[in-house]
Amino acid sequence: MPTATHSDVPTVTIERTFKAPIEKVWAMWTTKEGLEKWYWPEPLVGKVKHLDVRVGGGYEITAEGLAHSSRGTYTDVMPCERLGIRAAIDFLPDTAPYERIDSILLQAVPAGTKMTFTCTQMHSAHWQKLAMAGWTSSLDKLARALEVSS
Repeated sequence: MPTATHSDVPTVTIERTFKAPIEKVWAMWTTKEGLEKWYWPEPLVGKVKHLDVRVGGGYEITAEGLAHSSRGTYTDVMPCERLGIRAAIDFLPDTAPYERIDSILLQAVPAGTKMTFTCTQMHSAHWQKLAMAGWTSSLDKLARALEVSS
């Protein structure tokens, strides 16, 4: 599967500040219990099939009602600081499989935890729009899950 590593590949960044300690935000990204509370946009519910949070390890998260799963490989793991991921985009009709490069940076701030999520763009404007709507919904779920657990 080709990897998007060129510096000229466009990226998108989403920043959020959560009213939760950095350890809780980290756990939401790196544990089965955490990921299943928020991963996949509304109204989908994710189930972690595989999770190995280490460089070279990976994840697979299915969504009830979908025929595919979200899969990726961890390229950078610095606890409570950052994650790097090569996400497999291998489920789109009439599109050759490719990888999207994601990074999650966490920073403790007075209000809680600032998260910066950056990812390479999808192959078309249509799929990019859908991906951003999905991430926005998923991160809204993450914020609600953190409020409940705090």
